[in-house]
Amino acid sequence: VKKHNPEKGQVLVKKNASNADIAKVTKKKVDKEKGDEKPQSKEITPEKRQELTQQDIELVETQLFLYEGDEQEKGGLGTPESRTGECVTTYAGRKIKQLMADGKTYEEAREIIRKELIEHTNTKKDGKKPLLTKEWVESGLRCLDWIDDNIGIDKIEDFAWDTPEGNELVGSTGHGTSADMFVKTNDGETIGISLKKDFKVFVFNGGMDKNVKKLAEEM
Repeated sequence: VKKHNPEKGQVLVKKNASNADIAKVTKKKVDKEKGDEKPQSKEITPEKRQELTQQDIELVETQLFLYEGDEQEKGGLGTPESRTGECVTTYAGRKIKQLMADGKTYEEAREIIRKELIEHTNTKKDGKKPLLTKEWVESGLRCLDWIDDNIGIDKIEDFAWDTPEGNELVGSTGHGTSADMFVKTNDGETIGISLKKDFKVFVFNGGMDKNVKKLAEEM
């Protein structure tokens, strides 16, 4: 993605970026440490699909527009801010796909949604700031750029957050991966994506004494 320059402290998502962390979720068994389960892949009716889509949309939009101190029970792990930021890609993907269907180019639609989300980051409610930050807006959209470059927005049937409803929608229940969201393509493939704001991520968890040894072994 060459057209969107990163702001200070952020990293541009490139086609080979490790922070995209793409995890194919098919009928293959997941890691045995996760319970050796298989992702759900059974067909759902059009009515059920519409119901699950609406439920996932409501969960995403509720989380995306929360303010400091607000919370909802469903959603992925992490801080309220990171969970909110993760919703940017799912929300923007759906909105941009709709705008493209109405004749907008990807770039035009992306800018419309970017302005909408940035405007929300400047609002306040009862003196409280929104959980969504400008950094997450830009990073979430760069992750969507990666999806468009490598999969194609026009080839995606469904976007879903990592919730029970979203997983059922795209057939990723029991996926056992670190994915924060999923896309289901028109040809029936489900792809899990782990979203990151930047490259400041934990490679090893634990104290310094253990991790220095692990790092030495990896090097």
